[in-house]
Amino acid sequence: MLQAISESLSNKEIANKLFLSASTIKTHVSNLLVRLNAKRRTKALQIAKDFQFIQAFLLITCNLVL
Repeated sequence: MLQAISESLSNKEIANKLFLSASTIKTHVSNLLVRLNAKRRTKALQIAKDFQFIQAFLLITCNLVL
């Protein structure tokens, strides 16, 4: 989810990419914001980058693909 948000995708675009409803994505994004104590997507991304959540996810994903 953080990766999709970092790509500036809307809820609808994320939903289409993941074959889910926009409502489901909205729920997941809302839960993510609550867990990161962020009011906006940009703040969530900043927190995720500070804690290196996004980089860790990319490293794990790259290792799985290799």
